[in-house]
Amino acid sequence: MKAEHWLLLVAIAIVGNVCFYVLPNKQDFRPSVLGDLTAGLTGALVTALMVDRVIEAREDRERKRLRQLALRQLAPVFTGHVHLIAQWVKASSEKPERFPTTIAELLSRETLNNLRYLDFSKQAPTHPTMSWLQYSSREFERLDAEIERLIDRYASVLGSEDLTALEELRTSSLTRLVRAAVVMPELDQQSQIRRSYNILYDTSVMELVYNHAKSVQKVSSIMREVADPETGLVRIWMDDMAPQWMSARWTERYGPTVQAGSGGPPIHVGVQPRPPAGCGEQAEDTLSRPV
Repeated sequence: MKAEHWLLLVAIAIVGNVCFYVLPNKQDFRPSVLGDLTAGLTGALVTALMVDRVIEAREDRERKRLRQLALRQLAPVFTGHVHLIAQWVKASSEKPERFPTTIAELLSRETLNNLRYLDFSKQAPTHPTMSWLQYSSREFERLDAEIERLIDRYASVLGSEDLTALEELRTSSLTRLVRAAVVMPELDQQSQIRRSYNILYDTSVMELVYNHAKSVQKVSSIMREVADPETGLVRIWMDDMAPQWMSARWTERYGPTVQAGSGGPPIHVGVQPRPPAGCGEQAEDTLSRPV
């Protein structure tokens, strides 16, 4: 009950007491005044309650309408983000017998594990031409900007669960990593270093991927109210759709190549061929680095 309703109830009680104790004690006067005042105030209270109910119902419908409008605006960018992850998987994986058809299957650890071998220096299926690192950074930036715009404009109609899930996705550690890594090729070029960028290879980095996947799943459950976030997912796995299977897979056998300076042979670093058991040190399990 709102504050003004409590005030009306208090007013009824006060007026009733005043009438009872202050007005002349005449058998036909005091009950009549009490009855009239109480009826009038009670009627005003009931009317106020009914009006408030109507207003609240209208406001609730408007909040739901605006919330759905906000989510619909996010739907194309969010679906594009799901497709980006699917493209990562396809470009870094061998063609499986069965394709992921749901977001839950796409974001399972078994499916995402192949992202360790995605070479972000390879060409992405874009026009104009850009690397997977540039393309991915651009798409993460789009998602970040769209969520931030959405929250700024519709925070008052989004629920606390909506806001928490969207903020977790927008500020995930993987988002920061991909957006920060886009400057690496330029820095390497200034130092005349050439290498591949399997930036997700390390186990600790893959944990960032898994956490990001959880955030994507939370938002996808919200988005289902207005759109199907799995739209077009099956189509990505078709052979006539870019990227091609394993088109950006980093080959563990040879490792990334680093070219120091303008001359000299390429030097292979990173994960080297594993020696037989009992024959010396194990292979390095590190990302490529300048030599």
